[in-house]
Amino acid sequence: GETVTEVRGLLFLEIDGLALPVLQRAIRVGAAPTLARWIEEGTHRLVEWETDLSSQTGASQAGILLGSNDNIPAFRWVVKESAKLVACSGPADCEEIERTHSTGNGLLANGGASRGNLLSGEADHVILTVSRLDVEKRANPGYRAFFANGFNVVRVLVLFFWEVVLELSAAARERRRDVRPRGHRGLIYSFMRAAMCVFVRDLIVYGVLTDMMKGRPAVYATFSSYDEVAHHSGIEQPDAFAVLRRHDLELARLERAVKQAPRPYHLVVLSDHGQSQGETFRDRYGQTLEELVRE
Repeated sequence: GETVTEVRGLLFLEIDGLALPVLQRAIRVGAAPTLARWIEEGTHRLVEWETDLSSQTGASQAGILLGSNDNIPAFRWVVKESAKLVACSGPADCEEIERTHSTGNGLLANGGASRGNLLSGEADHVILTVSRLDVEKRANPGYRAFFANGFNVVRVLVLFFWEVVLELSAAARERRRDVRPRGHRGLIYSFMRAAMCVFVRDLIVYGVLTDMMKGRPAVYATFSSYDEVAHHSGIEQPDAFAVLRRHDLELARLERAVKQAPRPYHLVVLSDHGQSQGETFRDRYGQTLEELVRE
């Protein structure tokens, strides 16, 4: 049901991998007009924070959503006692991280919603949340409602294939101009980028809009496509800023939806970590790190 109240709810909207200097440049070049307007109007301000040594989504989201990132030293690591490889992207590993770090006092406990995150923050409602994928495999009304709308399906299909075209043309342009450093951008990646930039993004926004219309008290959603594109094309390349511009449009859409919601909401935009531009190990040294270790 719908919760009608004057108590302010919170929307935490994470832009994965966005560093403060990159956001400041994006604002200067017009790639984030919604955020620029919020800062100009004084409803929001830019605050810098630094991660600890494990500067990656798994550790940051554990700290933000569960209150502790203890003993998460990297995105992937080996537990020496058992020689087991743990990865912050694996459903079983995320479930275990959540189990060992949960205190019953997660950021989204007591009626909150998790959309597109690695960890659930003890939310009651989840979509695309890695630590709770087992739960999601069963009948999930969030997915059903999204695909039941014919407009959503047609929009996703059209934009998906357009995104593939955008990626292939951007990759060709980088090769032609010999942009360096340059990550690997093959055909498989173009489909992965389209999935993240279109399907995942639209499903997450649809979920957040649903949460708002139901008056849920706290929602945490991760927009991962800037991080995905920046890893491959570079953190300040035109196509990375184009993805950021689309995130910004979604923020404006959520801002407009607040007026229809049964409770007031405050929008908090945050990032889990930043990135710095650099060459791959193979580009710099002519061999992969794995090859060097094997030698």
